Amino acid sequence: MPRKPEVAYGHKASMLQDVEARRQTEIDFLNGGIVALRARARRADAAQRRRSRALIKGVEASWT
Repeated sequence: MPRKPEVAYGHKASMLQDVEARRQTEIDFLNGGIVALRARARRADAAQRRRSRALIKGVEASWT
């Protein structure tokens, strides 16, 4: 079955929609949970996810 890539081109991710509308994003639920689980389960460093969360939270803070 052939793919229809044009279907996805008009789509905006929910977090992008939140940023454009200046609403609080779901970053705490997405990345925050992953950071906590990875740190506990694997004792792995989740620094990149923490940095991503910090950047998005900075954008949210700039709206006030």
